[in-house]
Amino acid sequence: MAAVKIKTPLSKKERKKLRAGDHVRISGLIYTARDAAHKRMMETLEKGLPLPMNLTDELIYYVGPCPARSGEIIGSAGPTTSGRMDVYFACVGGAGALLQDCIKSVEIIAYEDLGTEAIRKIEVKDFPAIVVIDTLGNNLYETERKKFANKLWI
Repeated sequence: MAAVKIKTPLSKKERKKLRAGDHVRISGLIYTARDAAHKRMMETLEKGLPLPMNLTDELIYYVGPCPARSGEIIGSAGPTTSGRMDVYFACVGGAGALLQDCIKSVEIIAYEDLGTEAIRKIEVKDFPAIVVIDTLGNNLYETERKKFANKLWI
C-alpha cells in the first residue's frame, strides 16, 4: 500500500479525504505536547487567555522525546497514546529512534519548565503514520479488534 503524502497545515478538506487504515507520510511543521502541556493549555483557555500557538489545522504529536545525544537535534521520539483528536494518526511504538530521523528541526515554543513534555515545534519530512480515527468516526482500533475477536491466540 502506497502512503499518502500530506503537508501541514492539514486543511479540513484534506482531513476529510483520509480514511482509517490509510498510511501517510507527513511533511511540514507539527507540534509536540503531552498530558502536562494539554492540562496547562486547558487552564489557559479556561482563564480566557490565548494559547502559545494557533492550532487551527495543525497536528499535535504526542511525544516526550529523549534528550538528544551529541550532534543530534532530538533524541528517540516514539509516540505516546491519545484518543483526543478528530483525525488521529498513530505511529509504530518502539520505533522512536527511527522516527527521530524524520525530524529535521526542533524548537521549544512553550512550557519549557515541563522538560520533555514542553511544547515543541518540529519540522518533519516523510514522517510515517497510519490514520486510526478518521473524520467519519471510523476507528481502526475498534474494527481490527472485531476482526480478531474470535481468533484463537496461542
